[in-house]
Amino acid sequence: GVGYVPLSFSFTGAISEAVAQCWVQSVGILTQLGNALVGKSKDLQLGGIVEITRQLSNAADQGLKNFLAMMAGLSVVLGLFNILPIPSLDGSKLLMIMIEGVTRRQIPARAQMWIQVGGLILILGLMVFLTIGDVMRIYSGVGS
Repeated sequence: GVGYVPLSFSFTGAISEAVAQCWVQSVGILTQLGNALVGKSKDLQLGGIVEITRQLSNAADQGLKNFLAMMAGLSVVLGLFNILPIPSLDGSKLLMIMIEGVTRRQIPARAQMWIQVGGLILILGLMVFLTIGDVMRIYSGVGS
């Protein structure tokens, strides 16, 4: 059967376990995303803020431990998403810095601005698309 087994760690043990769990979650998320991008996985379900809120509410109903675990997982997902080289996110800035380091030339400010504007439009469009999908899923009763 499945049951809860309390664990106890020393301070350093807790830190190493936290790092290990973040690593395992990160690898799992990136593997699933990679499989979805190359067509190996068809079961990737994306959700926007409405779905995230719904899932957090469900986790909170199941208790504080589930809620905190869900929040930790959400933090890992947001951290990974932020370092992707998508314009307007930190990952794109890191990519631009690396390009400037390799080419030893600064990317023109105007080009950087248009890259960031394009990325912002992409991200906002994705948010709208995911939110519409969330609302449609709720009203159709799928995944409730």
